[in-house]
Amino acid sequence: VIRLEPNSSCCLMVLTNGCWQCVNEDQLGQAAAMFPGKPKAACLRLVHAVTAANKAKEKVQPIGALAAFFTVHATEEGASSSIAPDPKKQKISAGASRMPAAKMPARIRVAHILLKCDTKTDPQARRQPPASRTQQDAEEQLLRLLEVLQTERKTGPEATA
Repeated sequence: VIRLEPNSSCCLMVLTNGCWQCVNEDQLGQAAAMFPGKPKAACLRLVHAVTAANKAKEKVQPIGALAAFFTVHATEEGASSSIAPDPKKQKISAGASRMPAAKMPARIRVAHILLKCDTKTDPQARRQPPASRTQQDAEEQLLRLLEVLQTERKTGPEATA
């Protein structure tokens, strides 16, 4: 039994032996800290690091990682235990225009970024994926982009100190 203090977070990772033998606790902590609340990204980072290490050693072992993030929010006595969700879109009044503002927005929300890879090709697609991009290459490129976006979020003009 692990007790989490109010206003704290925890990451639980389950690794296969092939993965566990190639990573240390610092790498686990870095993956969890790099992608807080994003278990798939944390697992992909570890699996790609292990895959690269195994290629260098010419080892073939089954590798896998599973992660879950837990966050405990403190509640005040007598307060509702539910936390208000973050607003996703601003409501526009009936008479307001839907035209974009003339200046760049201070903040944007990215829902999905997809990269085509060579594993599944659609002959009717307008654009075919690059023949040299594997699924692993696409995942690594998207992880690097996620790292850049998170760094910008922490250091950008609206970052809170």
